[in-house]
Amino acid sequence: MGAQCCSNDAANPVEKINPIQADSEMGKDGSNGFPADYAVQVTIVGAYGLSHSTWKTTEGPREPYCVCEIPGKASSRVRTPAAKGTTRDPSWMFQVIIATYIFPETLLFTVFDRDNNKYEEHLGKAQLSAGRLEVGRGVFE
Repeated sequence: MGAQCCSNDAANPVEKINPIQADSEMGKDGSNGFPADYAVQVTIVGAYGLSHSTWKTTEGPREPYCVCEIPGKASSRVRTPAAKGTTRDPSWMFQVIIATYIFPETLLFTVFDRDNNKYEEHLGKAQLSAGRLEVGRGVFE
């Protein structure tokens, strides 16, 4: 199991990354052990200290959610359910395997706030480079 990790930017999601080996041998090319045909297991734990939505007067975002994707690869896009209730510290505990991951792709995490599917506000984002992933565990600070 990977180590729980977080971003230094309070607006970015907190996630746990675990690489899952596909049918290949370990790479010896400086890829931290990632073979070229890997899947990545991503657990989006939550976020903390999200800013107020600019269009609401409540304490925090109404229904924040996080999107994880490989930039430029639409088939990799996954999304957490929206956290219910007004909260600046949502918890998702959302786990998914991104089977289309190929080393050295970057993972992009973006947090949005939604209001009854009418308007979505960008609250923050973070990128996780392939060099930060290790076989069996991930570290993101």
